[in-house]
Amino acid sequence: MVKYDSFLYGNGLTISVLLKIKEKSDSKLKRYLDCDNFIFDFINAEPHKRILRNFLKYFQINKETEKHHIEAREYLKANYSEISKLGFERWVSKHIFDKNGNKDIKLYVYILYNYWYHIINEEILQNAKINELKHKIGAYILQYTNDKNAIFTTNFDNILDDSLVPKHLHGSFRLPLDKIENVILEHYNEKEFEYRYLFGSNGLEKLSRINKIRQLNQCIFDLEFFYDDSINLGSLLIYGLAFGRSEIMSEAFLEQYPEHKDNKLVKTVDGHIILKLLSKYQKKKLYKITIAYYSESDRVNYIDLFENTELPEIIEYKKCEGIFNWEDALR
Repeated sequence: MVKYDSFLYGNGLTISVLLKIKEKSDSKLKRYLDCDNFIFDFINAEPHKRILRNFLKYFQINKETEKHHIEAREYLKANYSEISKLGFERWVSKHIFDKNGNKDIKLYVYILYNYWYHIINEEILQNAKINELKHKIGAYILQYTNDKNAIFTTNFDNILDDSLVPKHLHGSFRLPLDKIENVILEHYNEKEFEYRYLFGSNGLEKLSRINKIRQLNQCIFDLEFFYDDSINLGSLLIYGLAFGRSEIMSEAFLEQYPEHKDNKLVKTVDGHIILKLLSKYQKKKLYKITIAYYSESDRVNYIDLFENTELPEIIEYKKCEGIFNWEDALR
């Protein structure tokens, strides 16, 4: 068994775990373990449906808020095909932070995404049988780690928190979600505030916000990964972190402005993490990276993103199933 000194995981791991949970769950709502199904039901729900009624409890309903709610749902409905294609997080990153995007919907989607996870946490994830399954998966993953204090995630969920106790680089959902204010981390002024988890269009925007969050008195974001030079990642395993292409930088944009093609900070939604890995390597705090890839197209994307840096010489690519075997985990 190969062991790693540090572990960084993203939504790909969550998706794998949710699929295993879905196989074992008896809940009538288990289809919501796929966020796309939840979004579809939400935007098409009739007024009497519980999914919509419970969501509206977060708002003081009057003519103005009712109008905003209807407009927001219609906006999501009009964009559902793209949401389904990109995934909710990538779609939000593409549209909500675009200078021409719908600014009024930003808080709405923050609440909605947290509401989705609140529902599956309440209805499914707290079940005793599911808790046992999560514990088995977490214990299995821990076998591959040398340092339990060097586990990091970009995820907002807490599915494996009880066993892995990861450091949440981008914040986390509020559980339970009781009111709108739960998703707000800090008010900067009457009109501007920071959220307790971090959507973002690209690495530059995320890094800018992380720098601001660092100045706040908060404990939701674990920022040592970015600012503590003493952290030695050693041999790092990256699993389920897509380093997805920033949707704001389209192919047409890159063709028009080719000077940005190698700008890692803005080319990917996690460019700030690539820069930190490069810094760790240069400071001899990282000597090997193993990246788990799901498909050949994923591997090609990784190669492209790390091109023209010093990192390819220490990167090894392995198929996901060549690292974690979930059947072994659940025996």
